[in-house]
Amino acid sequence: MRGIVTDTAPESILRRTLKDVIEHKKTYNMMWFKTHHKRKDALGFAGNQLNIDANAFLAKINYKWMFFANPVIVRTSSEINKSHEACLSIPNKDYIVDRYDWVELDYEDDLGVSCSRIFKGLDAIVIQHEVDHLNGILISDKGEKK
Repeated sequence: MRGIVTDTAPESILRRTLKDVIEHKKTYNMMWFKTHHKRKDALGFAGNQLNIDANAFLAKINYKWMFFANPVIVRTSSEINKSHEACLSIPNKDYIVDRYDWVELDYEDDLGVSCSRIFKGLDAIVIQHEVDHLNGILISDKGEKK
């Protein structure tokens, strides 16, 4: 997909831990603009996928796009499920990845307000996938190719 980073080499931005967000609205606006024509077929975009060095992602949660800055998974279920996943940065490849059934995430919204929320099911999978991106981890690193 045009505009999405697909270079998975060790020196790629996809492999780096990203800088914490300080200017929330500016980062949100930049990410929202860069994904304008890409959101139809996606569930999430991490900053590094957009070539932005920002510890933030956009995700479609419960059918609505949300912005997450400086996210940290603070608690997880003990239950792990197999998830069938694809990634815009690894086109035309699918992986089976172990994911927690639910996660609790601390994050900041587009206004910089601190939030905490539990995500379950598909929303939990999307959150874990995007947080992995922000830590330089791809589904090809932790999943089994389908």
